[in-house]
Amino acid sequence: MTDLLKLLIDEEVIKIADGIIKIISEKLRKKFNEIKKKLEKKKLSKPLLVSEFAEEYYKLKNISRAEKYNLIKKYIDSKYWSIILLGMRAREAYLAGDIDGSGKIKKDASMRYGRDAVILINLIIQGYFDEIVDTTILQKEKGKTNSDIVVWLNDKIEKYIKFFPFAFWVSILDSSIKIKEELIRRCITNGLTNVNIHTIGKENIEKIEEVIIELSKDKHFPKFNYSKDYESEEYNAVTFKIEIK
Repeated sequence: MTDLLKLLIDEEVIKIADGIIKIISEKLRKKFNEIKKKLEKKKLSKPLLVSEFAEEYYKLKNISRAEKYNLIKKYIDSKYWSIILLGMRAREAYLAGDIDGSGKIKKDASMRYGRDAVILINLIIQGYFDEIVDTTILQKEKGKTNSDIVVWLNDKIEKYIKFFPFAFWVSILDSSIKIKEELIRRCITNGLTNVNIHTIGKENIEKIEEVIIELSKDKHFPKFNYSKDYESEEYNAVTFKIEIK
């Protein structure tokens, strides 16, 4: 369960605790039900469901994505903020279909800040970092001190760079053994039921598919369903979604 699920979000509007979402305001009930149906159709994991609802929640408060990021700037270590700015540019390029442009930004970040920068940028490109942003803002609204938020936020960023439980990225350098280990680490060791695998390139896609076939026959690995969503067919940019039965 993520930290966002444990928060009480604006008690006059929505309450989230122990994974239960309770709408208090009739004004948002209809909107939330629409979002919930859309997310259930996509079969997204619970953390993403909450993040996407938070996105709609802040739209109602007229706060844009860029404004949200700027709201947390004062809490972020400067070494991360420079990377986050590159990540926002990379995300814009990726969503516009400029996969090459996004890749060049990541390459530049890797040369300037190291491999960890690429991991953080990947979290931003795919929208996972938004959950951290939402949680940070909501913590401030709930009365947390600035010093508490600084410690929590930078610790969370560091931990997610080292290990992000809900997804991982496969590059040309990753072996089939590595991919298998990452799935076992999440689905067995950490007991997650929804894991996304992101990659670009036909060869990487084939490696992932081979691992999926192998694990589907492994009696020690839990039974699962999977889907493959192309974000760009031209560049073979794909997200594999693993869902444990």
